[in-house]
Amino acid sequence: MIAVYHMVTSLLAPFVVPVFSIIAQFSKYKGKGLASHFGGVPEVPNDGRPTLWLCALSSGELSSAIPVLKKIAGKRPDIRIIVSVTTDSGYEMARLKLDFVDRVFFHPIDCLPFTWLALQRTRPDLFVLMDTGFWPGFLHLLKVKGIPAVLLNGRMSSSSLRSYLKLRLLISPTLNSFKMLCMQNENGVTSMLKLGVQKEKLQQVGDLKFDSAERVSETERNRLRDIYKIRGDAIVWVAGSTHEGEEEIIAEVFQNLKQRFANLILILAPRRIERVDAVAKMLKRREIPFLLRSEFRRTGARSADVVLLDTYGELARVYGIAQVAFVGNSLIAPGGGHSLIEPAIQGIPVLHGPHVENFTDSAHALGKTQLTVEAKDGPELEEKLAVLLQNFGQLAKNAQHLLEPFMGASDRMSDLLLASLPQPSNGS
Repeated sequence: MIAVYHMVTSLLAPFVVPVFSIIAQFSKYKGKGLASHFGGVPEVPNDGRPTLWLCALSSGELSSAIPVLKKIAGKRPDIRIIVSVTTDSGYEMARLKLDFVDRVFFHPIDCLPFTWLALQRTRPDLFVLMDTGFWPGFLHLLKVKGIPAVLLNGRMSSSSLRSYLKLRLLISPTLNSFKMLCMQNENGVTSMLKLGVQKEKLQQVGDLKFDSAERVSETERNRLRDIYKIRGDAIVWVAGSTHEGEEEIIAEVFQNLKQRFANLILILAPRRIERVDAVAKMLKRREIPFLLRSEFRRTGARSADVVLLDTYGELARVYGIAQVAFVGNSLIAPGGGHSLIEPAIQGIPVLHGPHVENFTDSAHALGKTQLTVEAKDGPELEEKLAVLLQNFGQLAKNAQHLLEPFMGASDRMSDLLLASLPQPSNGS
């Protein structure tokens, strides 16, 4: 089957080049890095240094990889690290945060002529794939060339598993082409076994997001509270990454709880900034006074009981000033959820709805420690939030201790990768 795949992609390659070249012009960075998509990645000198090639699809996967790459660079500065991404956001993050790696480029499209050329120009000693994104042709070519491949921070949702099971004849050999698959949790290991992965290739090593998420310092927390004009006695509830329909529920819960907790402040952050206007209209309709986050920037506006976040890139830090959080895309079906680790790492209790299929494992693991709490609907959200608001002080004291067992995945994974690379000579 893989021979057919290679044949088809080779035949399609001449058509892919002009079509993708046009599409790339609408991208912020892909047009500038066009050659990399067709295998013309930056060439690596043949100077004897071991080369590790890591691929992260986007900024989320890349963020998780950074602690591992830093540890490898610190322990083995002789190793050349090259990084490929597939999205503009991943490329932008790599340029900003990976100043210690040797090359950053877009990953080649999975057509045999392109992937063969990319490997000829880089000659990696080890290929590392973050999370997911299984390209059958590229992984098979690595195996043919004798280049070991490792899956890092692997995960498998139940919906992905159902899809992959339908393609088991293709996906099973692809997955078995990895030398090692480092999965986040037991469910991931079980899913891989169902897909026919050899048991000896599987490792359960934890979730890198616990190591990559940054806890807000006390100095930064005080600075943010000043920016948001948060009073000293205020209790802050941050509802982040919310989707359509959830803000209405959150607004009703807030209005009800405000009668019991007069010092309650809500910071509401829709997942898509384009929806801010619609959410603002809903708050006005409910006669809930609010301020936009951008108003604080422009005018140094007065304090408000509700702040609507209409700026990019602040939510992760804003969780640091909360006493309790809610993570959206989880109350209304089909949902799927968003990362619960970002708020949990700040040492605060985190509420979510029942629809967290994409993050089931972290919801289950954190839920067992009571760091996360599920609420099935609006009334239950109000009920459980009221309990948390009354007890957030004690919960915060326990949170850091409860988080400790989840930490350390970056150490384990960096050691596994270093063991898979050529070892330095005695004279090094």
